Amino acid sequence: MGFDKKLIVFFPVIAGILWGSGGIFVRAFNDFGFHTLSIFASRVIPATILLFIMLLIYDKKSLKIDIKDIWVFIGTGLIATLPSSVFYNESLLNVSLSLAALLLGLSPVFALIISVVLFKEKLTSRKIFCLVIALIGCLFVSGVLETSGFKWSGWGIIAGLLSALTWAIYGVFSKIAIKKNYSTLTILFYNFFICSVFLIPFTQWDLFITYTATNTLENIILGIVFYAIITIVLPYFLFNYALKYMDNGEATILYGGAEPIAATIFGALIFAEYPSILNMIGIIITILALSLLVKSNEI
Repeated sequence: MGFDKKLIVFFPVIAGILWGSGGIFVRAFNDFGFHTLSIFASRVIPATILLFIMLLIYDKKSLKIDIKDIWVFIGTGLIATLPSSVFYNESLLNVSLSLAALLLGLSPVFALIISVVLFKEKLTSRKIFCLVIALIGCLFVSGVLETSGFKWSGWGIIAGLLSALTWAIYGVFSKIAIKKNYSTLTILFYNFFICSVFLIPFTQWDLFITYTATNTLENIILGIVFYAIITIVLPYFLFNYALKYMDNGEATILYGGAEPIAATIFGALIFAEYPSILNMIGIIITILALSLLVKSNEI
């Protein structure tokens, strides 16, 4: 069973929008005292438990893997997902949200290079054009061209670039897993599971106990379960599913253009960080670039 290709190309865009909401939760958990590893643990461990229960009930076959392929899932987890998420959280906490989004938005550059070198994917003029236009739009959206309220940090910039690089690597390992005929849910579960196991000894469990003891059930569900579903389960599922029907570089361009726009919009709605004229111009440019890529898509 498959979706219409015109719908599938929107999956990475939706994933980018969902990932763009992550800064809301990162700020909230950081204000409570959680460090970046614990912040990531707060979403990946619940996501692992939810996926395991779902697969145990509805699709036990997806839990089976060949032990010889464990290196692929270690790659998606410890080489890509874990560092990308932690570096992005560090970037969010050390530079402005707009700059962090811009730096992560550079992942298509790394993805295209990796895809061409490793997967021999065709680097078309359309991809290059859409990538350049989308990045120009992201530049305007980010606020880099405006001096007021701009927050700089050497470590924050390095962390943002490392987040972009490691996220591009995630697409590589996911593509390998797909070629080995593993389902999207299998890739997600073992990716999250390996991250969760690694994070257990580094997580601030005492703070989680305090958090649950001092909050209502509704806040706990919103802060942990909702955070896990919205910022990790759904976007990762959509992105991995899209990789079945489009190459890694193209999928990353789509998500990479959508996330900075989403982050800007969420910043305005939640933190009253209203976009300037340049931000609005950037949003329009990036949407046009994504529209061109979708309209002329040849997957």
